[in-house]
Amino acid sequence: MSGIVGSPGSKSGVIGSAGTIGYEEGAWTPSIGTSSTHGSNTIGLYSDVVGKYVKIGRVVRCNWSCRRNDSGTWSSGALYLRNLPFKSSTISNLIGSTWLDPGSGDGYKCFLYMPGSQNYALFSHGSTDSDASRYVTPPDTYWANGWYMNGALTYEVLLKS
Repeated sequence: MSGIVGSPGSKSGVIGSAGTIGYEEGAWTPSIGTSSTHGSNTIGLYSDVVGKYVKIGRVVRCNWSCRRNDSGTWSSGALYLRNLPFKSSTISNLIGSTWLDPGSGDGYKCFLYMPGSQNYALFSHGSTDSDASRYVTPPDTYWANGWYMNGALTYEVLLKS
């Protein structure tokens, strides 16, 4: 039950000196919109958008912060976090959470759901027995102009072939 990660029978989590795991960190630019396609139906953001990621092996951890700056009306459609730095594995999963913050008073806590083989996630605020699909829609209700968004997510990517 001990040894180097990747060796037969390894369960300890000790990373060997071989350096085969792979490590990368960097910045990414989150895109928020009402479709899964980056560049379409985009909700405007202030210039203080911050996105950072760390990738170790197949696991990616992303953190971001932004503020909505859009006088448009987004009264329909689900809310998407797009342009994630890597495409996910083929398994769909809940991958993180975010806080939609008006700056004072109550905001909304959301889950992030990522379909398999994608580089976007959908915002969800939970479900009930009678309403199993509770995506954050419409965006104007849950993330109004001037509100902040702070979030973190972790997901798995496919190995390169």
